[in-house]
Amino acid sequence: MNVKASHSMKNRFITAALAFLTLIPCQAQWSYDRTVRRNFWNDGANVSGIRCDTAQISAAGISAGYESGDFRTLSQSAREWNVSVNAKSIRHLDRFSMKGGFSFTDTEAEDMCGSMFLTPGLFPVDVFEFTPGHKTFQTYAVDGGIAVDLGQSWTAGAGLDLTARNAAKRKDLRYSAYRLDITVNPSVIYSTGHIRFGGTLLFSRNTETVSAEQTGFTATAPFAFLDEGLSLGNWQVWTGNGSRLKESGVNGLPVRQNRYGASVQTSTVDGTFYADAGFLWKDGSVGERQVIWYRYNGPEAMAHIGFRHGHSAFRAELSWSRLDNRETVQDKVMEGGISIVREYGSNLILSCSDINIGLEYDYSSEKLNATVAAGFNDLRRQAAPIYPYVFARQLKTASLNIQTQYRHRSLEYGVKFGCSKGFATDNERTVSEGGSSSTPYRHEDVWYDACKYETAGRIDAGATLSWNFTRGLYAILSGSCSYAKDYGKPRYYISTGLNYIF
Repeated sequence: MNVKASHSMKNRFITAALAFLTLIPCQAQWSYDRTVRRNFWNDGANVSGIRCDTAQISAAGISAGYESGDFRTLSQSAREWNVSVNAKSIRHLDRFSMKGGFSFTDTEAEDMCGSMFLTPGLFPVDVFEFTPGHKTFQTYAVDGGIAVDLGQSWTAGAGLDLTARNAAKRKDLRYSAYRLDITVNPSVIYSTGHIRFGGTLLFSRNTETVSAEQTGFTATAPFAFLDEGLSLGNWQVWTGNGSRLKESGVNGLPVRQNRYGASVQTSTVDGTFYADAGFLWKDGSVGERQVIWYRYNGPEAMAHIGFRHGHSAFRAELSWSRLDNRETVQDKVMEGGISIVREYGSNLILSCSDINIGLEYDYSSEKLNATVAAGFNDLRRQAAPIYPYVFARQLKTASLNIQTQYRHRSLEYGVKFGCSKGFATDNERTVSEGGSSSTPYRHEDVWYDACKYETAGRIDAGATLSWNFTRGLYAILSGSCSYAKDYGKPRYYISTGLNYIF
C-alpha cells in the first residue's frame, strides 16, 4: 500500500473517532429514560413532540436477571432467569428528528402453570392449566418515529411500535402462545409564538393465539379452566367444548382486539406546561371465521397534565375504561350438504369499568434525582354467566412509591421504596326467581388466589448501583424485593448488566 495513502487513511480514522467521541454528551451519567422524561410531549402519543426538545441521546445495553419467591400469582413462575439486549436513540437534525429502539428478551421459567395467555388479564376471558412445568418466553420489540418541520408553524410525524411475543411449554399438556401488538399514530403540531397545539390519530391491534396438544398417555387427561370473569366459567378436560382449546374448524384459541381513536395536546413553547386528552374505542373477539364465541367492546378515555418549574416537575394522569363482553348463541347446521355456523344472538356475561388516578412529583438536578408517585385504582366487575345469577366485585387499590438516585463522581446510587393495599367488596344475587336451576361454576383455587393477591398489603424495596468505569460505559447491579403477609418468602429480583450511553 502507498505510504501516503496509509497515513491519509489513518488520519481519517483518528478524525472519525474524535468526531464520534464528541457526540457523547457531557451529561453521560444521565440515563436514557431521564433524558426522555424532560420533554413532556414524550408522555403522550404525539410523535411530532420529539421536535419540542433539543436533547439527544442513544443507549445500548445487555442485562441478565433472576427472580424467585413465594409472593406470586397462580400464573407466575416459582423462579425464572432472563437475558435481554436493547438499543434506543433520539436524534435531532436541521429539519427533522428521529427516535427508535429495538429489544429482545429471553425468559426461562420453572414450575409454571396458570394462565395460558402471555399477559394474564389482558382479555376479558382467560384459560388456565394446572400442570407445573418449564416455560420459555421470547419477546421482540421494535419502535420508531419521525417528526418533520413543514414550515415555521407546522410539524408532522408518525410512529410505529411492533412487539412480537411467544411462549412454549413442554410438559404433558404442551402448548404455545403467539402474540403480535402493533400501534400506529400519525400526528401533527401547530405552533404559535407562545403555545403549541397537537393532534394524533391512534390505532393499535393485538392478536394472540393459544395452541395446545397432549403428548403421551396418562390415566387422567389434563383439565383446563376457561375463566369468563371473576373465576366463573367452565372446568373440564382440555379437549372439551367448554375450554375452547380444541374446537373443530378453529386454530387453537384465537383473540383479536382493535383500539382506535384520537387525542389532542397543548403546551407552552418553553415546555413548562403540557396537557393532553384522548378517546379510544376497543373492539375485540374470541374465535375466528364463523366461529366467534365472544365479542367485546367499550370506550376508553385518558388525560395527562404536566408542569415544570426549575428542577421540579409535577405530573397528573386520569384514565377511565369500560368493557362489555357478550357470549354468542350459535349452532352448527347443515345447509345444502355443507356444515355452517349460525349465530342467533348473544348474552351479556361480563361488564367492567376501571378508573385510574396518578400523581407524581419529580426533582432532577445534576447530582440528585428523586420521584414520589401516588396512585389510586377503582376496578368494578360484574359477571352474569348464567341467568339469573349475578356476581359483582369492586376492588380499590392505593399505592405510594418513592425513588431516588444520587451521583457522585463515577458512581450512582439508587434506592426505592413502595407500598400498596387493595380493598375488595363482593356481592352475589339473583335478579329473578326463574331461570336456570344450575348455578355457575367457580374455580375456588383460581378465585382464592386472585382475591388474596389483589388485596394483599405489599411492601417493595430496592437498590441500584451503577459504575461508570469508562466514558459512557456503565456496569449496573440492582436488586428488589416484594413482601406481603401470608405469602411465605418475599419475591426478589436481582439483575446485572452493561449499558453504553452516547
